[in-house]
Amino acid sequence: MKASPLRFPVPFSASSLALILLLTGCGSPEQDASNKLVNRGFEASSESFFEAVSVGDPAVLPLFREAGLSIDSLIDAEGNTGLILAAAAGKTEMVQALLDAGLDPRAVNTAGRTALIEASGKGFTDVARLLVGRGADLDAQDNEGWTALNLAAFNGQSDTVEFLAGKSEQESLDGALLVACFRGDTAVIDQLLNRGAYINARSPSGQTPLMIAAQGGHEDVIRLLLQNQANPFALDEEERTAAMLAEK
Repeated sequence: MKASPLRFPVPFSASSLALILLLTGCGSPEQDASNKLVNRGFEASSESFFEAVSVGDPAVLPLFREAGLSIDSLIDAEGNTGLILAAAAGKTEMVQALLDAGLDPRAVNTAGRTALIEASGKGFTDVARLLVGRGADLDAQDNEGWTALNLAAFNGQSDTVEFLAGKSEQESLDGALLVACFRGDTAVIDQLLNRGAYINARSPSGQTPLMIAAQGGHEDVIRLLLQNQANPFALDEEERTAAMLAEK
């Protein structure tokens, strides 16, 4: 009578088991990296990578690469790279690690926003400083025409405005001043004037900072601008002065 292999299995030696595990892919560098990601609460997928960069633990980046992901070419449904997401979350160390890994600081998402625009609008000055130092475009505009400086000024991010204004050209300073006057932010306006923004700059419709402040009813801003020699008699394209706009 022949012995049944089910009743009498042939025992495997340790070396045989190791060989089988190797042949089936267990213990490969990719699998090891995947297992380590799981132990950290992630998995070897693009979705998990985007979650990881927003959390901000740079130690996981090599694991994603070892698990087979091309982290420098991954984008999410909104066109965000890992760098844009990390910058938007204010994760300075992660931004540094992603830049070192080769991600492009000039890449844009579907809204036309760069990592610098995202970080600046939220007041993450350390991230902005890091990105500018690695070649981010200060003058880049998103699909709605916002630059990093303009968005920082609009959101009242005074520390970020101070940093970006020190790196910006005249046209950018003037545009940010117009934005700050629209918002009525005297602190940001004062910063921009100290950095050289032109007190009588013009918007595309010919309005000066004083006109914009008057139209918005920002009395403190009006006083500040007049103290800095703003021209109260300037006319816009419809030949209106700041006083005339204030009456509307």
